[in-house]
Amino acid sequence: MLLQSRENLFSRKEDYDSVIEMDDKTRGSIEQRIDDELKDFFAIEDASWVPDTILISSKKDFFLGFVVGKLTVIAWTYLPNATDEDLQEVKQIIERRLQEIQDRLLRELNI
Repeated sequence: MLLQSRENLFSRKEDYDSVIEMDDKTRGSIEQRIDDELKDFFAIEDASWVPDTILISSKKDFFLGFVVGKLTVIAWTYLPNATDEDLQEVKQIIERRLQEIQDRLLRELNI
């Protein structure tokens, strides 16, 4: 499972106990960054070479997975000491906007 306990990532219990919780400012920054990525949508260019290099059964599914992964990593950069709850909230933010992300992707791919 992707959202496993992160306690084992910290060498000292004090480090794990001091993780920050996601606040409204951080949540807003993540939302704004997703907006920026969707507006410019450079994500497709980052991986456009892959379907030409290996067999991909669905370009749409490949690029959707790539974009969701990229947005997830971008969101995590705002949460260097994320808790499991923070990671779950990032997932929920992206999941809530998944239809918007897919619509933008389909327009970009002309599908």
